[in-house]
Amino acid sequence: MGGSLEYSISPSFPALYVKYEHGFLRDEVGLGGYISSGFGSAYENVNHTHSDFISFSVALLGYYHFNKLISIEKMDVYGGAGLGLRNVQYSESGYNNISTVTIQYKVGIRYYVKPKFSFYAEGGFDGMTGFNLGITLKLR
Repeated sequence: MGGSLEYSISPSFPALYVKYEHGFLRDEVGLGGYISSGFGSAYENVNHTHSDFISFSVALLGYYHFNKLISIEKMDVYGGAGLGLRNVQYSESGYNNISTVTIQYKVGIRYYVKPKFSFYAEGGFDGMTGFNLGITLKLR
């Protein structure tokens, strides 16, 4: 059987995130959220149509930090889950909007270079990306 993908998606720029988390219970449990945006283009292979899109996402997540179970100096291993709202505006024959509620889950690791500055890598599902990299600034 032959076949092809229905859509080819080309991000023009990686999704950008702004995240916040507040720690509770000796910083093992956290509650946080994020806002994210990205844009790009999509090509539908069956009908040969092209559309540009802009995507915006906002979410609320609970996190658990495995610091007591995985005790490695300067490392923070965590997992999180929550609910998000994603809106995609695309330009196929006019402008259309699609909004969806998403169940989200993430696993990640932070490496602290300084006590209030770290790099992170995070994977999972949030409707925007499957994997992202960034920096973390501790505010307190």
